[in-house]
Parts: sequence; C-alpha cells; structure tokens
Amino acid sequence: MKCVLCAEEIRENPTWLNETSAICPKCAAVTSKYKQPDTVIINSENENNKTGSTIQTVAKAIWILGVISAVLIFAIVGIESLFSLISYLFTVFVSGLLVYGLGEIIILLGQINDKLPNKKE
Repeated sequence: MKCVLCAEEIRENPTWLNETSAICPKCAAVTSKYKQPDTVIINSENENNKTGSTIQTVAKAIWILGVISAVLIFAIVGIESLFSLISYLFTVFVSGLLVYGLGEIIILLGQINDKLPNKKE
C-alpha cells in the first residue's frame, strides 16, 4: 500500500484517512502539526438574497392585486362572465407562480455561489 501524500510504500503502522486511503507515519507526523482551518459557514437561510426576496414579494403582490381586480371586475360585469373570472384567476395564479419561481431560482443560485470555494474577488 502506498501513502497518498508522498507515494512511498507503507511498511509499518499506517494512519488511515478512510477505508481506502492511508498515510505513512512520517507524513502523519508532519500533518499532525497542522491544524485544520476553521470554516466559516454562511447561513443563506437567514441572509436571503435580496434580489430573490424582492422578486418573490412582487409575485405575492401580483397574486393579491390580481385577485382583487378579478373580484372587482366580476362584481361590475356580472354573473354572465363566470368563465372570464375563472380564466383571469388562473392567469394571475400562473403568472405569479412563474415570477415566484424566478425568485426561488435566484435565491438558490446565491446559495450555490456562497458554497463555491476559491471565489475570485
């Protein structure tokens, strides 16, 4: 078996990193002096992407204003346009859903970007 760090043959007391990888005692002594750096975990749930949150707020406004305007138009025109009311509500729901989904995609891309190592600044 070879050491994964120095590629020398391990003859005695390997230090196992996992089930398939081991390092020699010399490399284990060298690496034991180094402390693993503390990682900073960015919690994207608390710090939502402002652009994505704004787009989701716009979608909610589309839903609310669309339903209010549909009910007002239905009250003014009358009962004979029930099909128009249902189709208008469906259109408002779908358009709001598309805008809300766009906001979710932007938030998800921001979370992926936060997790990428070696970002260029």
